[in-house]
Amino acid sequence: MDPSGIDIVITRASEAGKLPPQNPSAGDSEVLFHQGWANFPDGPSHHHPSSSECWNKAHASRKTGVQDVYASFSTFMLGWCYLQGIGVARDEKQACILFQESIVDAFQLGKMVFGPENNKGYYHLESDSHAATVFFDRCKLATSISPSWICKHLVALCHLYGYGVARSEETAVQVLMDLAHEGHDVSQTELAKCLYTGYGVSKYYTRSIYWFQKAADMGYQGGQFGLGISFYYGKGNDRNYKKAANFFERSALQGNSAAQFCLGICYN
Repeated sequence: MDPSGIDIVITRASEAGKLPPQNPSAGDSEVLFHQGWANFPDGPSHHHPSSSECWNKAHASRKTGVQDVYASFSTFMLGWCYLQGIGVARDEKQACILFQESIVDAFQLGKMVFGPENNKGYYHLESDSHAATVFFDRCKLATSISPSWICKHLVALCHLYGYGVARSEETAVQVLMDLAHEGHDVSQTELAKCLYTGYGVSKYYTRSIYWFQKAADMGYQGGQFGLGISFYYGKGNDRNYKKAANFFERSALQGNSAAQFCLGICYN
């Protein structure tokens, strides 16, 4: 990524009123959230601090009882850094913790990483608030600068749940389909969830299992949890509690809180 290029885009977006001015000396969560995008996902340079450094500062600035949506955005993005090993050692368990900690009333995309059942009843994710629009615009802006699949995936999530942009499940599913075929386990899992729940596409249990399996084979906790759910309820394959518990356990060991809960049910 060309750092000077992103500075130009940030300046133009700021002038248009979409983003706040960048102030390298400022420490508030909103500024740190935007600074973190300067080198995401390519890593740090002498022009900007690393993405993980900025987002970690914003994450650390959170105050008990105060819902700071920009700190939540940063915590969510820091989770992605740990999930993919961007600027930090890859740690899927820590990523899960951060995704969970990012969840506040105004920002709940962190719930979407845990499993297929989390697609049910979360239509209140839809938001056209200023903060939601800023988050979507930031992700969309990044796709025009970097070819990163992560940025495309985040834009697809926003379209899927109507966060900061008009909901368009068809647009989201098409992007997720393309990314899934490229071999990205997170996108494979999100696509499988859509197929499993009929969110943005017709329900197709056997196809959802195909994509859950692809992601699980790569060791991704979301895919493992999805297979656990499929075996537990017998949707798309024969009900098998032993196999369900096995996949829940594999996912739970990587920090998936939904899998940990389901594994407890299996033991009971």
